[in-house]
Amino acid sequence: KATVSVLNWRGGAGPSLPLMDGAAAGGAPPAKRRKFAPQNVRRHHVAKPALTPAQQTAKQLLTHLQATYEAQMEGLQGFNGLRDTGLQREDVVAVCHAARDLFASEPMIQRVETDAWVLGDIHGNFRDLLFFYKELIPFDVALCPYRLVCLGDYVDRGPFGMECVLLLFCLKLLSPGSVVLLRGNHEDPRVCGDEDQYGVGSFRYQCKHIFGERDGEDVFEQVCRAFANLPLCAVIDDRVFCAHGGIPRVYREGEERDAPAWPYDRLGLLEDASFPRYYSLFDQSIGETIASAEGDEKKRCTRQWIGTYDILWSDPVKDAETVLDMDGFGESERGGQSIAFSARAVDQFLTTFGMDMMIRAHQEKRSGLRISQSAKVITVFSSSNYQGHGNGAGVVLIRKSGKVDLLMKTGLEQHGVDLMPGC
Repeated sequence: KATVSVLNWRGGAGPSLPLMDGAAAGGAPPAKRRKFAPQNVRRHHVAKPALTPAQQTAKQLLTHLQATYEAQMEGLQGFNGLRDTGLQREDVVAVCHAARDLFASEPMIQRVETDAWVLGDIHGNFRDLLFFYKELIPFDVALCPYRLVCLGDYVDRGPFGMECVLLLFCLKLLSPGSVVLLRGNHEDPRVCGDEDQYGVGSFRYQCKHIFGERDGEDVFEQVCRAFANLPLCAVIDDRVFCAHGGIPRVYREGEERDAPAWPYDRLGLLEDASFPRYYSLFDQSIGETIASAEGDEKKRCTRQWIGTYDILWSDPVKDAETVLDMDGFGESERGGQSIAFSARAVDQFLTTFGMDMMIRAHQEKRSGLRISQSAKVITVFSSSNYQGHGNGAGVVLIRKSGKVDLLMKTGLEQHGVDLMPGC
């Protein structure tokens, strides 16, 4: 069973590492190491594989984003006029095309090995994302011993959605095996393109704010095409389920408790090669396809859409008075098609698939972290001071040993890692 430790990550300092030097630790000084200098030994250097054109562009963009960020912060005075980011539309589109093709080649369920860092919602907060990038990946991402798993909602509300998307896409292109990007409910053009709802915080607005009306619409379209191919969930060491919102509900053919569930394997459905990668969950064509289908095909299409919606939009049950169905699911406060899952639903899901816990995002938490549903669900939110709320930004570390560390970045100036009171 996993053990959980809760830590407070203050200021810019990450977790301290154990001292390996005897003198520094207070013991006897270490013996001098004997230098070994063999003669006439031919040194073999393994050449790094050449970068593809897309990777070269990604590397240049990554350097540019880090070098210009502070100037962007100083020069951002509201959202009037075009924002001079120094980004070239051709470079951004090239990275989006390469990322889209890479995502499309990956399965809907990503299998990840520990050690792994897990980040929740970013929502255009480039300051926090850059902090986590520098602290968690202190050198070349391709050489980093950790995996990085991001649970979606990279855009909207915060002012730097484009920078957040590009940094993550570039990291993915430079080291596909080390970085896992999942889809969130905001990685949908009907959501991140809603300027009436989000105003200047809308990702579509920000694309036009950087590239102009026409080119901005094109960039927005290319990013959303990449979003459509993002995987939906990840499983770490076959024991930790990760998704943006929650778990897919059980689909039954009747209301009776013994009514057959179809399909029986909710995750197996996602592993089907024919599983659709929806451009938007709210496209009218989806409803038309389901309405015109018959028999098992109708059931399959219905379950695919419902499963995707549940993974992206569901939340844990908040009110103890919520009426639950036979499998532990109830109505969500979000309304619409959204559902809420209870501790019973989580237990059933984890037991069925032989897992220990679940990590999800989708909800702001005061500490950036919260443990709920019989201590089997961790909610992580990685954008601090979200909409001026003064919250912390959380991150989760899953270790090979089975230990789970919860860390929070605060705005405090102190350094070090301390115990954080209940989250």
